[in-house]
Amino acid sequence: MEGVLNRYIFETQELDMIYFPSSTITCIRSRKLTPTSLLVAIGCIDGTIHLLEDSLETRTCTMLRSFIAHESSVQDADLKFGSLHKQAEVWSLQIRPERIDWLLTCSEDQSSRISVSYTHLRAHETPEH
Repeated sequence: MEGVLNRYIFETQELDMIYFPSSTITCIRSRKLTPTSLLVAIGCIDGTIHLLEDSLETRTCTMLRSFIAHESSVQDADLKFGSLHKQAEVWSLQIRPERIDWLLTCSEDQSSRISVSYTHLRAHETPEH
């Protein structure tokens, strides 16, 4: 995926750029946040998660939170992880349906993590998934 999130407007058949993260997008998930808005979670190649609220009425997008879900254990390592020499990519993410504040992420660092998205409290980690 590219590093831009676009919304396709069916009525006008146009693309509307709604978010431009600082890193390449690797995965996207969304869930209903309110009757008129969506929570959009974006995983990126640098291990970052971006959480946005997308208003279906006004077609505006608001940044809620951005945090590193899978951080590097080595300083200045070109996004690589310790002795694994793996990229920091978030390969997959899921938003828990009944609790949209919980995210499950899987990364090339070979771990799975459950995070509480608004506080980034790491609730559980499974190394080498």
